[in-house]
Amino acid sequence: MAERIRLLIPAGERQSHLIPCRWVADSEVKDGWAKPEEECLLGSLQWSAVVLGERTIDLEVSLLRASHEAEGPPSIRWLQQKSSGRSFQGSFVPAEDPLFTDHDPAAFDAVLFEFDNTYSWWTEKEVELVTIRTSLEPANSGPPPLPALRPLSPLLRCTGCGPWGSELLGVCSELPKLRVPAAPTHGENSNNNSNNNNNIGDEKEQQTLRFVEKLDFWLEAAAAQCPEPSEASEVLGADAILSGILQLRSMCREPIVKVKASRSSSKLAAVLDSTSLGRNPPSEEAASFLGGASEQSEETALGLDDGPLTGGGEGEP
Repeated sequence: MAERIRLLIPAGERQSHLIPCRWVADSEVKDGWAKPEEECLLGSLQWSAVVLGERTIDLEVSLLRASHEAEGPPSIRWLQQKSSGRSFQGSFVPAEDPLFTDHDPAAFDAVLFEFDNTYSWWTEKEVELVTIRTSLEPANSGPPPLPALRPLSPLLRCTGCGPWGSELLGVCSELPKLRVPAAPTHGENSNNNSNNNNNIGDEKEQQTLRFVEKLDFWLEAAAAQCPEPSEASEVLGADAILSGILQLRSMCREPIVKVKASRSSSKLAAVLDSTSLGRNPPSEEAASFLGGASEQSEETALGLDDGPLTGGGEGEP
């Protein structure tokens, strides 16, 4: 709450002005309801005093507090010591002032402004005083409650195919079921089935090939850990175990070689088709593949390809 007043101080006199620390707020009308009057306590006070006519005056500001005794005079605490000047500014916040943090705000009576013009015997002074006063908010005040929602009017129910829904709208308002896939044609069914079967077969073949390659890797690691042939290894059967490991590796290598050979032949056929039997020059990738394939065929013809990993005779590494 802001207040602006003018004070006329006669020559050679003093004049005081009180700002109460407790007051009753005016009733307010909000949303058609009258808010009841309530007592407010001082939360903060700001002031500004200016002497008109570029004259000077003495001003002191003090706080009047109720006495502990029932009939005793109020105690005085200085908020601004007596000083002389043309303009004055200050503020008082009880919650931030270390001298008053432990005091009850309800014990404050008023803030006293005392203007002293006793040193001027012939000239009166006119002072303009502006104060801004705020009330103390409750300590546990939460956010204001939300306004109550007004009930909405019920929506019309329309299934689109009901006895009165189609007549009301004129058309069927039922939304299409977009999540249902469209029915494929006969040709699409056959192509999808063949592709699915091929994908399933390729996936199973890949799983089997990965298993065989892992098993071959484990057998190779186990064979590397076998000790040198000796009398103790013959007694414990280590030589027979090693022979069995080598036989298992030979069994694992056969399907791996067959799968790689079939893939190489299919890739070679695709390369030959792309080059149109020599009409178009092959690309660098096709030329390198043809060269590698020819070298592999020569190695196979000469017997240099990986053969069975078994040793000599039975039971011999």
